[in-house]
Amino acid sequence: MLAQHAPFDLASLKSQGLLRTRIVKQAELCDFSSNDYLGLTEDKALQKAYQQGFKQYPVGSGASMLISGYHPIHKEFEETFCEAYKAEDALLFSSGYAANQSIAALLARYSFTAIFDKAIHASFYDGFKLAGTKFKRFIHQDYRMMQRIINSLAGDKVLLLESVYSMGGHFTPLDKLALSAPFMIVDEAHAFGLYGPEGLGAVEHFKLKVPLRVIPLGKSLGAMGAIVVGQADWIEALLQVARSYIYSTGISPAYVYGMQTAFTMLRKKDRQRQRIFDLVSYFKQLIKSSKHSWIDSVTPIQHLALACPKKALQASDYLFNKGFLVRAVRQPTVPRSLSGLRVVINVKHKKTDLERLISLVEELK
Repeated sequence: MLAQHAPFDLASLKSQGLLRTRIVKQAELCDFSSNDYLGLTEDKALQKAYQQGFKQYPVGSGASMLISGYHPIHKEFEETFCEAYKAEDALLFSSGYAANQSIAALLARYSFTAIFDKAIHASFYDGFKLAGTKFKRFIHQDYRMMQRIINSLAGDKVLLLESVYSMGGHFTPLDKLALSAPFMIVDEAHAFGLYGPEGLGAVEHFKLKVPLRVIPLGKSLGAMGAIVVGQADWIEALLQVARSYIYSTGISPAYVYGMQTAFTMLRKKDRQRQRIFDLVSYFKQLIKSSKHSWIDSVTPIQHLALACPKKALQASDYLFNKGFLVRAVRQPTVPRSLSGLRVVINVKHKKTDLERLISLVEELK
């Protein structure tokens, strides 16, 4: 069946500019696609910490964390986050995707209706489908529509938000939405490391109390996995339904030792955080006179909308050949109208990198 239909399906995707491919990362390229905001993936001191971890701890956890794979360093890592966030409990997942799917299962188990922005991460959508979670969506950042939905629903409700949306880079005014629903769960993937005191995220920035927040560790921390922190009863309930946690081998204890060091380093990066936002401001000045359509964003994620998947791929290829790695974004990740380029600014960029990139973008037809 696959041999019969796959060639036609793949050919169709390619003709529409929707075929997904991989490229091997090349060090000589100026990378505007990485989520490594603080440059921790290549930090020499941090590399030594990871090396020490592999000398001191087991390479693998050996089992699910509910069997015998929950090592002292895992508990210590979770407790460090609880202390930083003044949270009652925490769970370390193998990925943000796994954490979000588990939250969807939790909401289904207790008959919550999830109310969320249509631009929320795919992991939540997949989780809702798997768990049969009741949900209602509102148009991206249309908070009047959100409030109408909340007011129209009976029963238990949870407002599910990203503090910074991963494609358009829009920042969520969590402080204005906190009283809209009894419960609010926040995915801090692109705010952790950048916002709030010590880079602890947007929830901390606004001094809010939420039952759960998801902190993916593959962006600013430069690592992998995700940690969910929150109220003890919510974490305990999450543990009961988190199949991706229950039935997966725990993250390497040796690796977690390195992540512990990375978290300590991240909290001390105020100067680097300021540099990133200075670069964002400079980038915004550069695109003021652009002939292209840039989505309005005050975060390090900037989005050039080209409204055509093929044009997005052509633009990405053109920049690649000029020494820049800027990946195209297309449906289903974004609507067709937002097909384009996702530019991510990080601490390693220089103003001249931004200038050269925009100069090349302006050459695009």
